[in-house]
Amino acid sequence: MQASPDKKKNILIVDDERPVILGVCAALKTYSSDFNVFAAENGKSAVKILNSASIELVVTDLRMPEMDGFELLAYMNNNFPSIPVIVLSAYGTPDTKDRLKTLKPLYYLQKPVNFYVLNRAITDALKQESKEGFVESISVSSFLQLIEMEQKTCLLEIQLKGNGQQGFFYFIEGILRDAICGDIKGEDAALKMIAWDNVVIKFKDLPKKKIENRIKTGLIALIMEAMRLKDESPEKDE
Repeated sequence: MQASPDKKKNILIVDDERPVILGVCAALKTYSSDFNVFAAENGKSAVKILNSASIELVVTDLRMPEMDGFELLAYMNNNFPSIPVIVLSAYGTPDTKDRLKTLKPLYYLQKPVNFYVLNRAITDALKQESKEGFVESISVSSFLQLIEMEQKTCLLEIQLKGNGQQGFFYFIEGILRDAICGDIKGEDAALKMIAWDNVVIKFKDLPKKKIENRIKTGLIALIMEAMRLKDESPEKDE
């Protein structure tokens, strides 16, 4: 589908379940004629569309083959940070709703999708973008909370733009087990990296060696402490 010459907004729907894509497309046409809808079955196909069309909002599932939603979010954070994202997932934990407000600038909606709520989220996201002129890139804390809620096992590499600092978060089934940033390890490394702004995010394969369990504090507590330290610090990472 080619972009329309009028002022319709181009929205990309990414989901490996064909019924979900068809349902979202039909619902958007029902609620509004202001959208052009593009569709992709996984993150790999979505990247091709992002690089060939002027997409103004992405709605994506997280668990998909080839390139999942986490990798797509990382790619967008690094290459299209101004495009707002709505995440759809069926795997949120019971306390998900109480924690969604912390995932800005992401919108997180649980499946099965309420199409009226989705339409409102799309409208709100596009209005926010128009109002502020830009959308902030995905924060480190938002990414970490998504990984925890989806119980994902992964090695997350974080690079701070501008000065070359980098570090790693180690997750086993959604539990943050360890973090390393240079010579700093464990909770101190996690606190340092959570506070970083303007980062490049990459996913890596976990090493075959046993992961050290240096982090005993829960993720939310770590995030709150990192934000407190950041607010009280007279200096900020550039």
